[in-house]
Amino acid sequence: MIFTYLLRKYIRQITINPYPTIGLDEIKIAIIGLFKEEKKDYCNLFENRFSNYLGVKYSLSFGKGRIGLYAILTSLGIKQGDEVLVPGYTCVVVPNAIIYTGAKPVYYDVGINTFNPLVSDMKKKITFKTKAIIIHHLFGQPAEIDEIKKVSDLYHIPVIEDCAQALGAEYKGKKVGTFFDFGFFSFDYTKNITTGQGGIVVVKDKKNFEKMKAIQQCCKKPSNLFVFWHLLNIIRYRLFLNQSVYFFGLPLIYLIDLVCKMIGLFNTTITKDELNAEKPNCFMIKMHNIFAKIGLEQLKKIDLFNKVRINNAMRLDEELKKLNIETPHIIKNVKHIYLRYALCFKERQKLINLFRRNQVDVGCWFDSPIYPLKENMSLYGYDKGNCPNADKISKEMINLPTHSDMNYHDIKRIINILKFHKKIVGI
Repeated sequence: MIFTYLLRKYIRQITINPYPTIGLDEIKIAIIGLFKEEKKDYCNLFENRFSNYLGVKYSLSFGKGRIGLYAILTSLGIKQGDEVLVPGYTCVVVPNAIIYTGAKPVYYDVGINTFNPLVSDMKKKITFKTKAIIIHHLFGQPAEIDEIKKVSDLYHIPVIEDCAQALGAEYKGKKVGTFFDFGFFSFDYTKNITTGQGGIVVVKDKKNFEKMKAIQQCCKKPSNLFVFWHLLNIIRYRLFLNQSVYFFGLPLIYLIDLVCKMIGLFNTTITKDELNAEKPNCFMIKMHNIFAKIGLEQLKKIDLFNKVRINNAMRLDEELKKLNIETPHIIKNVKHIYLRYALCFKERQKLINLFRRNQVDVGCWFDSPIYPLKENMSLYGYDKGNCPNADKISKEMINLPTHSDMNYHDIKRIINILKFHKKIVGI
């Protein structure tokens, strides 16, 4: 394995995750934050700036986006015996939030081309037990808002927007997260801006805001260990996983991880409890002040980041069409911000292996209907066949990177891999 690594074809690694969104300003904040606690209330300031960005009145920060979702469900009084509709193509933390309330997640299918809510199937899954509907804007493309509004208005069911992958995306000129009763956002390392860890909930009316505020105030401050680990990640990811130094940086990342595991510092994004539908200890935590300060810096750059992603996606569109490869299906009246460029290939694993041999990281969001689970999905109420489109997509999905560290030569390398190996990958 080490020998293969040293004989790699390219020194420059093309990465899938947007670690380059972390700039020198954020690194400076993180380094100072390791040794000095901020007195200023950056959480409140971040919430206000976030509200201004979306054009809404009420925003509330939480330790993670999934915590914000759980707080929303709690504020709605959702409990045992209730049902919450959720896309059958999602991350495990979403149905977990439902399960933690005692309610049952009920899965509806997604569009075979858009990967977003299939409204016709959503309507079929509604019963008298349905107390909320979660929708998502996957990969940065807004869902079909008008059609979902018709369902919400007809059945008088609150809708929660999962905007974890779509900050800055728009439907008919209006930003996602602002159309329904609630919207929630995530800021971990895989998103288009990051605070290290954190999330925000957008609330439409004052009554719901006050309920949510009471829940937020009951949240505990994250542990010093949690804060230290994520500040360390902000620093090391930017310094060592930059595409130009990745060849030298990756071994250092592995070494730091090994040392951190030995001293009990290592912290995973999704815990073992969460992979077993169990609520972790100390789950309900606030966003730390230092993470909010980093978020303020990141928020200044979000429109630029999204512009670069859109431009990179347009280049991919142009080149892939020349190869007769089907490009992402975009619905009318949307601004897709392309957190990732999503494609489906029947020979997915061959293609992944091919990219790896050429030092290109590609993503598999999501290679199972309840990501990252490969088995025991029935523990979450999902059985094979519940959502046929999601089952099919999860076997074929691959994501290409679009982030701001991508340059013309990176995109050309990706295209050439596809161009010169069409027979191998079955395209």
